[in-house]
Amino acid sequence: METKKYTQFPLSVTLELSRQKEWERKRVHHHFITELLGIKDTHVDVWDIREEENYFIAELFTKQRKQKCPFCGERTKRMHGYRWQSVQGPAFTTKEIHISLRKRRYISTSCHHTFYERLQMIQRYQRCMASVPL
Repeated sequence: METKKYTQFPLSVTLELSRQKEWERKRVHHHFITELLGIKDTHVDVWDIREEENYFIAELFTKQRKQKCPFCGERTKRMHGYRWQSVQGPAFTTKEIHISLRKRRYISTSCHHTFYERLQMIQRYQRCMASVPL
């Protein structure tokens, strides 16, 4: 009796491979956008990017990580809330780039103060990125 050799993958394996390729394409695309915007923070990721009539909108978010409390010095991962911050991005062409950043607010478990995470791309109270020339 002769056994059949399959020359094609089963459908489930083919679908899984196409999902992995699509995920890899999105990851490379998001990495390119963060490099293009000059974002050096490794825990900042791209949520969405879209084009309006006169400008681009990039929605960014941060991944949760341990933060040091500026009041007591303890490290915490406990979340207290979120806030959207509008940031002016660098100008590459005739269109501006508006960045909408979702920042995390943490709470210290020892002194119970709340504070926002620190980012390299934008300092406290700023509304434009550090890479944008004034």
